Amino acid sequence: MEHKKPLDSQTEIDNFCARFDIRPAHWPRVEAGYGFYAIVDAGKKDLGDLIGKLWRKMDEAELDYAQTDRQPSVIFNLLRDYARCSVLMDDFNEAPELMANMRQRLGGEISVHNRDAYKAFHLHTQLGGINCEVQFHTHETYDLKLATDGLYKKWRKPMAENKAAVLANPEYIKEHNVMRPLCKAIYDRSGFDQTLPAVEQLRSSNHPLPPMTYQNILMIDRRAAEVQEDLIRTVQDELDRLSIKRITTQHDVKHLSEIEINKLLTTIDQRRVTQTAPQLLSDLCEK
Repeated sequence: MEHKKPLDSQTEIDNFCARFDIRPAHWPRVEAGYGFYAIVDAGKKDLGDLIGKLWRKMDEAELDYAQTDRQPSVIFNLLRDYARCSVLMDDFNEAPELMANMRQRLGGEISVHNRDAYKAFHLHTQLGGINCEVQFHTHETYDLKLATDGLYKKWRKPMAENKAAVLANPEYIKEHNVMRPLCKAIYDRSGFDQTLPAVEQLRSSNHPLPPMTYQNILMIDRRAAEVQEDLIRTVQDELDRLSIKRITTQHDVKHLSEIEINKLLTTIDQRRVTQTAPQLLSDLCEK
């Protein structure tokens, strides 16, 4: 099953990107999910990006090294996405159940991002003591995120330094006048606002992440590379399991032959081919 086509948004987004020359040069790799979902492996940040983001986070928190009492871990804990990926779905109405299951698998806490140009749900978790982030988007809003990311980075620092001056800047006004209606149209039909109450309920049961204990950015960088692979594998396994669960609610699997079940499972990870189809269905649905 392919995800729903995004109406006319792709043309709008392409026009928007061409107008402001902001489409990223390299798109993150999208892994095909099992019919219902897909996962985007954005890759681990390189060391320069990590240091640059840490520096910015310290500035936003009005924190300098001396204030941390010479404890680098205080600074390193400012970042929540040393390893990261995104989960794409057809509609945000799927998000609460999907996020609840993903949090049960990974642990962590949920946050909501609700701005004009960026709306998404994030799961912050840890693997191997490293802070990780899983973002939840629709296929369509993820395209929009990529399209508007250049503008966000362009105005982020000026906005933090003098918001009033940015809001009065003719260049910003011109860009915002194009961006705002495009974003509103896409987020309106994504089901984001209708989903918010259910996600807020999930947030009420958040448990704060423990602080990271690493004291060395090079060690964190090496560990994050390993954790990135673990994160992608774990999230993909959970998406496969949830997709199979959806299949079993739509088909009376007791009356399907093994050949028919195998057709439903053809895109599942080949590491599992040693199991028969009925065993596989049973194992996945019982996890």
